[in-house]
Amino acid sequence: MAYTITQQPSAYTPAYNDNIFVVTSTNSASTNFKYIAKVYVGSDIITLKQFPDATYGNTYFNVGKIIEQLVTQDIDKNNTGFQKNLKSYNTYYIKFYEEYDIAGVLTVSALKATSNTIRIFNGEIDWLEYQNYDQQFYLVDYSKSALNHNLRRSIELGQDSWIHWMCEAVTKVLKVELRTYDINGTLNGRFTITNPYQTNANIDEHFMRFPSGTNNLLSIYSGSWTVISGATPVIDSDVKSYGITLVPTDGAKYTTYFFDIVEDDCIHETIRLHYLNNLGAFESFNFTKASKRTETIKRDKYKAVVGTLTGSGYSYNASDINEKVFSTVIKDKYLIQSDWISQEYQNVLEQLITSPVVYWDNEGYGLVSVNVTTDSFEWKKNKTTKMIQLQLEFEVGFDRYRQRY
Repeated sequence: MAYTITQQPSAYTPAYNDNIFVVTSTNSASTNFKYIAKVYVGSDIITLKQFPDATYGNTYFNVGKIIEQLVTQDIDKNNTGFQKNLKSYNTYYIKFYEEYDIAGVLTVSALKATSNTIRIFNGEIDWLEYQNYDQQFYLVDYSKSALNHNLRRSIELGQDSWIHWMCEAVTKVLKVELRTYDINGTLNGRFTITNPYQTNANIDEHFMRFPSGTNNLLSIYSGSWTVISGATPVIDSDVKSYGITLVPTDGAKYTTYFFDIVEDDCIHETIRLHYLNNLGAFESFNFTKASKRTETIKRDKYKAVVGTLTGSGYSYNASDINEKVFSTVIKDKYLIQSDWISQEYQNVLEQLITSPVVYWDNEGYGLVSVNVTTDSFEWKKNKTTKMIQLQLEFEVGFDRYRQRY
């Protein structure tokens, strides 16, 4: 009897989209027939059962809601140089069986088929785009670009940023090349750093990031760099911009990611946000114009007995209180504003509005989790609006409390 896996996800598949397997068996008309799928994630096994379709006799298993819990995200201000994205990916496969009635006994068959091993990453492709999903558009081997946008970025000294990528062959990112430029755009220095993670058999080396901010680059010890021209430190007072390029073994250049080093606004505080984009990479953006902080305060009270019993009777004092506060909860909220941005950058920042993971890079406390509360986004076109400012509201991801009375 034939059993076939007629559809399964690509080898590299976003975890937050549908992960659909379609199977068919010539036994599907058997009494009390069910398809069985055992999802293997490491040492864990999750068993699913489905009835055959009444018309076609086949069935499908969508394990998206199960496997999306296997990935989170990778961000760390304390690391420099090449880093593995150990939390951003996972792997699973499925073993398929059948269940049917044999002489009144419910029986599970021997193993019928085993799926490919699926490497999931913490991405979600928009619904319309996912209808024609092709993993080659997201693997650096074929797309020649990382999982981040490739618009020029503005960055201040001492700030962090990251470039994330996913590859089918680890040799597709042999090294990173850094070129620095002075205020006139003249080449100031050229450096390379070699990727130490080049073992194809190690799945975790296929999901990588390179810390690319001014702070990250200054923190790399000088011995890590191969200096082609210029001198370390790589970011000195003459450097006003730089470009980072992923370079494969064949030496062909991939997309270059450019950074313009700017000074902080002497009037307004810079609020830098890092946010997870839809492909599982972290993007960063500075809000440099006027910001406003407010506090939302919630008080819970109870009625207390007023007065005090003494040896001479029952007395009241002016300091007695009838309503007492037993809980005060404070939520900090911010309204922030960007400098003027292009329509192209508007497309990038739409993902900040909708991102489920956003960090405020706070100068005193490091990465502070925040929730964006802006609940609408207006798309503006260049024909009617040449330059755009983005105003955004967020609240800190934790409550503050005062003493109970």
